[in-house]
Amino acid sequence: MISSIGVNTAYTDLRLALLQTFGAQAISAEFPYCKPLCWHWTDGVSLLKIQSSTIALVLIGLATAAAVLVSAFAPDIDVEIANRLFDPVAHRFPAASQQTLVWLREQGYVIVAALFGCIACALVVKFFAPQRPLLVPGRAIIFLALTMAVGPGFMVNAIFKPHGGRPRPIEIRQFGGQQSFVPWWNFEGGCHNNCSFVSGETSTAAWLFAPAILVPAPWRAFAIAGAAVFTVSVGALRMAYGGHFFSDVVFATLMTCFVIWLAHGLIFRWPRTRLDERAIDRRIAHLAYTVRRVFSGK
Repeated sequence: MISSIGVNTAYTDLRLALLQTFGAQAISAEFPYCKPLCWHWTDGVSLLKIQSSTIALVLIGLATAAAVLVSAFAPDIDVEIANRLFDPVAHRFPAASQQTLVWLREQGYVIVAALFGCIACALVVKFFAPQRPLLVPGRAIIFLALTMAVGPGFMVNAIFKPHGGRPRPIEIRQFGGQQSFVPWWNFEGGCHNNCSFVSGETSTAAWLFAPAILVPAPWRAFAIAGAAVFTVSVGALRMAYGGHFFSDVVFATLMTCFVIWLAHGLIFRWPRTRLDERAIDRRIAHLAYTVRRVFSGK
């Protein structure tokens, strides 16, 4: 019987021989399942560097597992957190009446509208000048539009919110409402439309991670940090208003981040599916010429 130590040693020797002879490309060819791991040979030592996309997926997975476990072992955590934000004397959530917080809440829509306004301007310029390159890269346009449509649009507002069944904090008996509290996994609550699970505004705020990861490298970390701060702020405000539970905010963020990760891989990272920038530009230019001919009657 061959020992596992002997097999591992032979496997390691093979990897090191490939690296010494052919370089890192040989590892990718011989071990295609290791492509998310970048191998480098420095002073006779094999150094393993994990791609940021792999780290992001691991973080999303760990955060999701942690959220599920916390919900399983502490099912009342949502009510306990909401109770800390509720004023039992005034029988209301005080933050809901503060105009400064209301203004901050509205800024999320302004930022998203501004980003899509830039995309719309780029497409209008392309329509009137098809020969000019897009002012906003075509892959970025598709990526941003797709992630918004699938994440906050389809998954959150078309699937979960209309069918989740979960009443909002202000609607349950503990906070002056008429309905019973149900955990996030229970779709048989008293809500019939625009339900608490998951938070639509938090999902829209988390979507800002999509444009953030497209920012050039020197500024990308700051953009991601800004998106994270904004997402946390919007989620906290929705909880402070009594509009959502803690788990609504957490799962809205995780769902949106996974959609962004998946779409980025399909459009930018994975060789079999990633889009070609020049092909997108040509197709949009062709569409612009076609539309102009139709409207000009030629």
